[in-house]
Amino acid sequence: MKIFSTVFCAFIGTAIMGCGGLHVDRIALDDPRLPVDARQWVADAEDAVVVSGARLAEAKTTVRDTVKRQQETIASTPFTGAQGTPAQIKREQLGLARMDTAKAGLELARAELALSKARLQLVYAETAMRHDIDVYNMPPLQAAVDSALQAVVRWRGMHRKARSAELRATDEWWTSWQSLVRVKGSDTRPFWSVSE
Repeated sequence: MKIFSTVFCAFIGTAIMGCGGLHVDRIALDDPRLPVDARQWVADAEDAVVVSGARLAEAKTTVRDTVKRQQETIASTPFTGAQGTPAQIKREQLGLARMDTAKAGLELARAELALSKARLQLVYAETAMRHDIDVYNMPPLQAAVDSALQAVVRWRGMHRKARSAELRATDEWWTSWQSLVRVKGSDTRPFWSVSE
């Protein structure tokens, strides 16, 4: 348990140092000056940083996997026939749209991690001041949170647009694929039906 606590403290310490040069000392959860509700507030803010870090790691994996799938698609055997070229183009456009969505998701995850780090510093500072532990200049800390929040809102909008474009590209790909399969005389209805 002590090893986990040391690693966690090192992670949180590293996390808050990267917030725009504003330095706030970490509040220890076992500080006797803190009431239970203040400890919970600090613990929740620390948890948010850890969760955001995990989401960022997941977003990086998603980008890597999406790029790999796109490379495999490009290297695969091209479609043939009259409908082959349009279907090929739509499939590649879908792959590019998926990569755009994954990359926007990655940037959103980075922005959310920056926001949770900025909020953690603000929580540390507010808690320290409320309980006479330390004094901080609050306006720059609040400005850092506001700036990070604006970045999250901006990236959420961009991710939403990328996802909408991906859904359109998906519909166009499947329509093109249906045309290709029909030309070859196959029935696509079983693929589209929901099994019971």
